Amino acid sequence: MHKIEIRTEKDECYFISRTFNFVKLVIAKGKNEIRFIKVDDFTWKITGKDIASLMKEKQEDRVFIYYGIKKEQISVDDFDISFINSPKMKIYNTEIYIYLTLDNKIRFIWNQFPSAKSYIQNAQITDIRMQKKQNLILNFQVVTKCIPIDKLNIVTINRQKQATHTIETKYINSRKGENSTFINSFSVTYDIVEAIKKVTGTIHYDQYNYDVIDFGFTIQSKIIPLTSYMAQISIPSIKNNEIWLNFSESKKIMIRFFENAKNKVSARFGILNNEEFTFLKSLENDHMLSKSSDKNNIILIMEYPHKAQENGLAFFKYLMDKQKEFIPYYIITKDSKDLLELNKYMSNVLFYKSKEHIEKLFQASYLAHTHTPNYAAPVLTSTIERKIKSFYNIFLQHGIIGVRNLEYMYGKKTNPELINKFVVSSKREFNIVRDELYYPEGDIILTGLPRFDYLLEPFNQVKTIINKKKILIMPSWRKGQENLSDEEFKKTSFFKAFNSLINNLFFENEVNKRDLTVNLYLHNNFQKYNHLFESRFVQVVEAGEHTVQNMLKNHGILITDYSSVGLDFSILYKPVLYYQFDNQLVEQRNFDPLEPDFLPGKIVNKEEELLNELFKKIEHYKMEKEFKKIVKNDIYQFRDRRACQRVFQNLQHLHEEKKSF
Repeated sequence: MHKIEIRTEKDECYFISRTFNFVKLVIAKGKNEIRFIKVDDFTWKITGKDIASLMKEKQEDRVFIYYGIKKEQISVDDFDISFINSPKMKIYNTEIYIYLTLDNKIRFIWNQFPSAKSYIQNAQITDIRMQKKQNLILNFQVVTKCIPIDKLNIVTINRQKQATHTIETKYINSRKGENSTFINSFSVTYDIVEAIKKVTGTIHYDQYNYDVIDFGFTIQSKIIPLTSYMAQISIPSIKNNEIWLNFSESKKIMIRFFENAKNKVSARFGILNNEEFTFLKSLENDHMLSKSSDKNNIILIMEYPHKAQENGLAFFKYLMDKQKEFIPYYIITKDSKDLLELNKYMSNVLFYKSKEHIEKLFQASYLAHTHTPNYAAPVLTSTIERKIKSFYNIFLQHGIIGVRNLEYMYGKKTNPELINKFVVSSKREFNIVRDELYYPEGDIILTGLPRFDYLLEPFNQVKTIINKKKILIMPSWRKGQENLSDEEFKKTSFFKAFNSLINNLFFENEVNKRDLTVNLYLHNNFQKYNHLFESRFVQVVEAGEHTVQNMLKNHGILITDYSSVGLDFSILYKPVLYYQFDNQLVEQRNFDPLEPDFLPGKIVNKEEELLNELFKKIEHYKMEKEFKKIVKNDIYQFRDRRACQRVFQNLQHLHEEKKSF
């Protein structure tokens, strides 16, 4: 590989090569070009004035360098390039940099710093040692192109909260590598627990932890200023491993590293009280666990760790009241607002992260869940993850599949070990799970959702008349908006649409004139934004004040957008209006939601149209025949209040199969 040395002197730049003869070395911008001056057999020169003459004054701009008849660009892929001194010049009080592009070409630039990303070839942690059982001693090696670096900062990032914490490393040395590279070494004492605390803020012990921690770094060089681009770190010797450290005097933190989608290292973490930690480790270290029977009759049931409102609760109550074959346990947090729903069954309630929870987790063979089996984990250690995968997982769902594409969460190809039996409510939904989520027909059970048994309980005529005057606004959420700041969320079309609706003067006047009640209930992922919605005539309902089931039963008209609660509501043959102001979801299924016979209600896109349809429904309160037909044929084909029984019968069948092996 031919070598090129680049040197600057005041406002001149020299290219020196003793092994390669440049033919027609030029700088160019568009159709304009200027030749380098050949100083001697090995040296070519260009002046800063010549470079500046091709640049736009007081703007970020760049000039290309070509050589030869074919006008090729100088690249570190073809030449071993090194800088004798700082690759910058000053002309007209503006600095010109000789810089490396992302595609490894050499060019001139001014009025902006070169991108640090261009200079990083690879970076990884080469050694990790524990100091005083708490801090990590990390040795870094960063291979850079063309220039050495002398400063490296470690950045800890909370992916969900977008919070960062930066610490400086100690520079060790830089040495010349092969083919235009430098090998730069650094060391740092890294208090990873303190870093996680900084980027996470208050951690609620009883809540499931969704946070993902990423690890990045920034670089700088003495010889040329660089942008603050942040790259991610590789830790080949520790990925997919976990460590336990002291979080406080009374708690331990488990940090579990994994390789992310970019083949870099990230981590998840969980916290346990010291006593529960000791108990967990004793169970994990008990070799008898691997010999425990997978034919026992213990089944764990849960929704969100803090919830007992829907399919999990309904199925748990059925198992407690109607059968003796299985021993059910419901997992829930101690401070849940839904504990009253479980008051009658406290002997079979496991408090989240308690010793009893941990113990039954290792004893159980079955798990019935509404969202993800990982919610059953007090902390997701590798041992607990293996145990959860060994369960027979029954996915009760938390709503009928409608508009959203759920393949990325529940698809068999995406998550092959997540679900063993998938509960559905109609032949249409059966086909969606088979054709779009890729489950074999034997893994899909057509039973109906357990909570429908309670939803279809009869109620008296007086209550029906009262409920006609109660309107529930219950939209879905928007992927990617659940972690926005308040100010960012207020800029979304979701906030603007529903905030406008609940402050519409015509709506307000009609509500007061007709003596209507209007409630707004945001999706669990958007509950944190409740305080942003203010209205004189609409009440914003906090999660836990009422169960979703009761709200559906105790309202007469539903306004939603894409939420599956519209399908639940329609089962009661109550009017549903779909307010799809933004036309489609990011994760919408590959179908036309406007096609007839899909949704059991009128779809509108404008606020005025929505209100017109709403007051038509109030004046002529009924579900149209065509929508009733959709409900009967495609949403819930059973109306017998025996969904729990059918799920139970499938569980019995599974248990008999397991015992026969």
